[in-house]
Amino acid sequence: MLLAACVAHYWVCRSLSSEIALDVDPINLVYGMREFNVAHHAPHPPGYLVYVWMLRGLHALVGGEPLATVQLLARLMSTATIPLVYAAVRIMRPSDAFAAAFAAGLTAFHPFLIYHGVDAQTHTSEAFASGLLLVTVLRYRRKPSYAWAAAAGAVLALGSAFRPSFVVAGVGPIIWAIGFGRFRHLLTAGLVSAAGALAWILPTLQASGGYARWRSAHDWLVHQVFFRTSSPFSEEAVPEFVWFNLLNTGLWLFLALAPAIVAGLARRGRRNPLDEAYREARALAWWSATPSVLFYIGMFCSEPGYLLGFVPPVIVATALAATPGLPRATRRLTLALAATTQLFILVLPGQLPSVGKVPSIPELVGRDVVYRTMLEQLAEQLPRDARILYLSDFPDIVLSRQLPLLHPSLHAMIYHSEHFPGFQETCLGYVTPDDWIPIPGPVLLQTGEPTILDVPFTYDFVVLDPVSSDDLRNELRKHSPCDLGSVADDLDLRALPVETCFPEGLIEVHGQGARFQVPED
Repeated sequence: MLLAACVAHYWVCRSLSSEIALDVDPINLVYGMREFNVAHHAPHPPGYLVYVWMLRGLHALVGGEPLATVQLLARLMSTATIPLVYAAVRIMRPSDAFAAAFAAGLTAFHPFLIYHGVDAQTHTSEAFASGLLLVTVLRYRRKPSYAWAAAAGAVLALGSAFRPSFVVAGVGPIIWAIGFGRFRHLLTAGLVSAAGALAWILPTLQASGGYARWRSAHDWLVHQVFFRTSSPFSEEAVPEFVWFNLLNTGLWLFLALAPAIVAGLARRGRRNPLDEAYREARALAWWSATPSVLFYIGMFCSEPGYLLGFVPPVIVATALAATPGLPRATRRLTLALAATTQLFILVLPGQLPSVGKVPSIPELVGRDVVYRTMLEQLAEQLPRDARILYLSDFPDIVLSRQLPLLHPSLHAMIYHSEHFPGFQETCLGYVTPDDWIPIPGPVLLQTGEPTILDVPFTYDFVVLDPVSSDDLRNELRKHSPCDLGSVADDLDLRALPVETCFPEGLIEVHGQGARFQVPED
């Protein structure tokens, strides 16, 4: 069953993956594999240096397209989570092979793991670290020692090297397992964790060009995107953004806990006492989930993967809810309802109104279709060798960031404008197949004096993202005599000949822009 679960999960993720990225973060990792530059979001802050090292090593082994390597590592991390969850159940209830197998099946088809095993961000590494920490703290509980305490601290450091946010979900289980009564063991775990964290923090700062440069890039991303507009604790919060974040966090929390809630309700009211394994699993899930939820209520939570740090203990608790002491029919009902609930989540329709990403297969397929349609329009309307400048101020920058990697002679200009409440002023990113250059710079999302960058490129066409705002179109009209349409028009791409529509070779939006070469007759 364990092997079947691993194979099934890997196959599903592989089948749903394509050459088109579904999120900007995997593309940032691709750029980071080439040249690490946190200021240019290659990858984005905090940098994920250890993850980039793993990608480079894996790519050296398998070759192929860099994005395929990014997708492969995400799948391997999500698949490796399955035996860890299986092992945790066998530690807690050694004689219950069925519960362990059921936990493996729940993990294999968990909507969050499948979703992020496909979209290939770093989130699956957090699930892997959570599963590894789960096994480690359970081993400590059964045989307390300095060695297991140190191992727990090492796993916490490893998880934070993958994703620093793992600390939020990982500290609680360590404190619960060791307790303050064994202070020296707790101190050992803390010291090992701190030393392990320094082992990746210091190289990250060095690779980023020093602490000041790293801090500048990190603060602008966290301030602009993750806190200023979306946190209820921010004085500049936009009410719509705060509500959107709370709604999404609440939805993803409910989806993450739904199978466990259903399983708990199915056995509720039975006279059979809770066994120690189930009590232990519930405590672990509580100590991991509660800090995560509290943290993300006050910080922008952009996708379900942010909650993957506590999903493994929740899965374990779900599987152990059907204790052997229950009547056979009740036990089967408990497990069946939990599995059905999870499978239902997997087939939820994508693009639900008023919410962000839905961790379901229709969501994954829908995103791929949207981006693929845009690529097909480019191929149909323009020659393959056409030199293209692609313009967009749409907040979803996935396609704009990836297009230079998919099209041999396309560059993109991505505007973050005050037209959208997330940004106070206009800033600009200039994307080539090699870099994402901030204007005015030196850090993406950092605002500054109006800057027109002279670029040594010639373009045949300017292509306007169909969902670009009317604000962007009105700014472009200052230097273009052509009809730029309206955001209310149909969603066909507009391929604008440079000689006719931008004869000055100037693209400018609220003072930020670029001057390029116009093709000669």
